[in-house]
Amino acid sequence: PGPGPDDPDPADPDPADPDSVDETQTAAAAPEQGLLGLPEPHDGPEPFPATLDGLAPGPGRVRAGIGEVRLRLSSALGLDDVPGAVPGYGTVLAGDARALLTRYRDGEWRVVCTDDQGRLQHVLLARRRPRPRPLGGSGLPCRAIVELQVPTTLLADLIPADHGAWAPLLVELQRRLADLSARGGPPVETCADAVRRLPRVEIARWVRVRDRCCVAPACRRPARTADIDHTRDHSAGGPSLSWNLGVLDRHHHRAKHHGGWTLRQPSPGCFEWRTRAGVHHTTTPRKVLEAPLAPRPAVRPRPLPDDPSPPGTGEDPDWRHRYLRATGPRPSTRAPATRTPPTPAMPTVHPDGDPPPF
Repeated sequence: PGPGPDDPDPADPDPADPDSVDETQTAAAAPEQGLLGLPEPHDGPEPFPATLDGLAPGPGRVRAGIGEVRLRLSSALGLDDVPGAVPGYGTVLAGDARALLTRYRDGEWRVVCTDDQGRLQHVLLARRRPRPRPLGGSGLPCRAIVELQVPTTLLADLIPADHGAWAPLLVELQRRLADLSARGGPPVETCADAVRRLPRVEIARWVRVRDRCCVAPACRRPARTADIDHTRDHSAGGPSLSWNLGVLDRHHHRAKHHGGWTLRQPSPGCFEWRTRAGVHHTTTPRKVLEAPLAPRPAVRPRPLPDDPSPPGTGEDPDWRHRYLRATGPRPSTRAPATRTPPTPAMPTVHPDGDPPPF
């Protein structure tokens, strides 16, 4: 029998266990949070220049940093052109997001499955990649994150044979999806996970995907660059389980522990804040998939800029002269001052008739 969909790809090296990477290290990479390394807009994927480590690459070189791109799986497959997003940067066009997929091929690929309302159900790590490994890579480890978002029903209905290089990845995801519960939820948590000081990698990944960004009111710091906080402190008996964890950036993390703010999590992903001044705020879980913005046509057609004026409102030819008279400088009533021209100086005549110094 031939190789199955879960067999290693000859084009890829033997990958290590993806769960062995500690995501808590990403919080220490906050100084690099602005190093997105976005490509210039172009029509399609093109080879990227070599990357460099450090803060001051030479001209024409792209700085290597930790990046993250979020894109719908349907857009990655070319079924639509819904824009993607780069947390901390903003919206990017679908073509640029597909180019980032090519660049971040060796990063961590997360497949986030949602229900029909766009809420989180499952988080899977993709072992396959849609294209073979490019030759002549930079040799630097890629720590970028690729998040592919797809409704569970759409993923189950896709036909892998219709999508060329994406077929091995789709076959793998559909096989793993059949082993998951239809209800969805966080990974299986045990008593050993509850007593850990730091959450297990799968649990921390689930919390970051669930919260999307810092859960403080009006804060949009990406979850990738924020901390994992125990709502009930671990020192006070709080377990390291998903329902007691939340994403907080360093500023709000310190405000909770040292600034007199209090925090409760009555349900997973729902946080109730109380500031030192007694003000209450509530944040609820965000949807992974939001409906694309639809155009809003006007109530009635708007006239074009070159349309003639409506009848009865013809242009007044004298309005410009009246405007200049009203706003221009007023004539002065003072008599003009007379100026006496200066008397020219008489040249000095020397007795010997020779000008100095002769």
